[in-house]
Amino acid sequence: RGQSSLGFPKKSYGVETCNAEGQDSTVAILNFPEESDWVLHASYADKSIMRNVLAHHLFNEMGHYSPRTQYVELFVNGTYQGLYVLMEKIKRDKKRVDIAKLTPIDTAGADITGGYIIKVDKGDDGGWISKHESIVDGTYCYYQFVYPKKDELQPKQAEYIQAFIDSIEEGLFAKNFYNFSGVRYNEYIDMTSFTDNFIINEITKNVDAYRLSTFFHKHKITSCGKLSAGPLWDFDLSFRNADYCDGWNPNGWLYEQYCDYSYFAPPMFFYKMLDDTLFLNALRCRWEDLRTNKLHTDTLFAFIDQTAANIDEAQQRNYQLWQTWGKYVWPNPQPLANNYQEEIDALKAWLGKRLKWMDENMPGTAKNCDYYATLGCFEEEITGLPNTLNFEIGLNKSGACKIWPNILAKANLETINIETKSPITKILLSDFSGRIVLRQDFSTQNQPVSKYLHLPTKIQAGIYLASVIFVDGQSYQQKIVIN
Repeated sequence: RGQSSLGFPKKSYGVETCNAEGQDSTVAILNFPEESDWVLHASYADKSIMRNVLAHHLFNEMGHYSPRTQYVELFVNGTYQGLYVLMEKIKRDKKRVDIAKLTPIDTAGADITGGYIIKVDKGDDGGWISKHESIVDGTYCYYQFVYPKKDELQPKQAEYIQAFIDSIEEGLFAKNFYNFSGVRYNEYIDMTSFTDNFIINEITKNVDAYRLSTFFHKHKITSCGKLSAGPLWDFDLSFRNADYCDGWNPNGWLYEQYCDYSYFAPPMFFYKMLDDTLFLNALRCRWEDLRTNKLHTDTLFAFIDQTAANIDEAQQRNYQLWQTWGKYVWPNPQPLANNYQEEIDALKAWLGKRLKWMDENMPGTAKNCDYYATLGCFEEEITGLPNTLNFEIGLNKSGACKIWPNILAKANLETINIETKSPITKILLSDFSGRIVLRQDFSTQNQPVSKYLHLPTKIQAGIYLASVIFVDGQSYQQKIVIN
């Protein structure tokens, strides 16, 4: 497997576990959760054989799914191949990318809203071209389908995820960050996943960042409903291990390098967000918090040292076979390490300088950090949302609920009023495709009183679904027509 790495003598492999009949069969390998798709990563250009392990470990420690890793020594037909990293392939699964399963019949209402995995990468797995220019004039990001695959994706599902990403981009490209429906872009995204994705790509100075091996996944409306940045993939050429695109330099922002962006156009998510005070402050708050624990220099160095000690005997056997010390393997920077300890020392020295530079140059202001910590996707599942747009007015287990008016003229837009006899946690307004366009959250301590959802003047005319979510998990829905 791989593209750039195909020319290396030490090969990486994709692995499928099968039964006696040759059919995919899930198994638990080395205490990993059961699955059938795996990767054996050679890490030939990464002489530490640690950069992927370190990046995935950090993102996981920060609270996100990242493929699990385990060192193995590989024999193929009895012939020793060296030290490898066994990794999980990126897939939708309860124990991998934990999003809802999307079937061919999920083409309306809440069902169509998730889950999805998309990527920006080489190749063409089917997808669509962004409507907005990328960082280089005349170039446009190409989003590709990962889950469901293009030959399993229904036309309405493809239209839905494209429209959802369009809604985010419209907000990002607007001067006030509100899109055509009057919704601010951050209402569509798991902000914490985006700050953390940016932080990891910049700490590592991953020269593939933003433009290659970049994944996003979208949750179903009944479980957050937002777009998350991740999981991570392919960090061989990070932590100084690149002699191009300034990857070797511990100073400077990687996103400012415009690394081959005219050929591989990145999405504009991070570039536009960096013009938004909300994102910058969330980024600074997150950075300062992580630097006290998960990303503390001592914590990182301890993990590197322990990992190096754990694989010491295995790396010696590996380099008896693959004798690359002191030799250039693309794209190793100068000076080249002459042994494993020199490689680890160089990695730690570079990382220490990188962390210090980011401490001194991280933008934003660390104020009201408790608020920014709430912008992630850490909600309990919302139950009771309809699979189809079926609007029956009446009672539910939480008691009576009244919503008015149900028909509004755009010229007289003000609020949607809600009156209940039970406490509510949130009010959602979704368009006909199931996409959330407005949202209001309430403290679970609030007593059952009248509430309202303020409507922005920019919202489009159309048919909407107002959903009231009660503290007991029940919900009530009613059709709202705006003309």
